[in-house]
Amino acid sequence: MKGIVFTEFLEFAEQKIGAEALEEILEACADDLPTGGAYTAVGTYSCSELMTLVQAISTHSGAAIPQLVHECGQAVGGDRFLLDAGMQRAGLKP
Repeated sequence: MKGIVFTEFLEFAEQKIGAEALEEILEACADDLPTGGAYTAVGTYSCSELMTLVQAISTHSGAAIPQLVHECGQAVGGDRFLLDAGMQRAGLKP
């Protein structure tokens, strides 16, 4: 999976739970993250690492995984992606 997904998710998580809590989660998950939780937007990483992070942040925040992923999508893409998808279904170019 492309690193930009990781970097955007971690930026979202920091906004949601705070930098200190995110750092604690990354440290707690370090044994399950081959990268140690360090990502670049241009790197490529295992999907299992993202799932580990999503689960840990879900547990910490109390947000269900589907809700967390939806909120992240809204934060990263907002209505732009919804608008593009709607326009494509209508046969229009975004």
